[in-house]
Amino acid sequence: QYSLKENINDMFIYFKEGKYKEFYIGESYGEFSKETHTYTEGKFNVYVDLVSKSDKELVNLAIVKLQMEDAFVSFYTYKIY
Repeated sequence: QYSLKENINDMFIYFKEGKYKEFYIGESYGEFSKETHTYTEGKFNVYVDLVSKSDKELVNLAIVKLQMEDAFVSFYTYKIY
């Protein structure tokens, strides 16, 4: 298990590597829509442009992503137990 700082750093590096220019983040923080092979309507702003973000914005985005994942896992873990 990694510390929160290590998780944020790993996510930041993932964003910085440049493998993907766009990242799905969901409606809460999305900035633009995009049609894909599984999402043909593309009517909701669910993606962010990683290339246009500063390092500070990428760190904040990493924190948001990790918080969303934690909330999702906590919710489903609570439902099971």
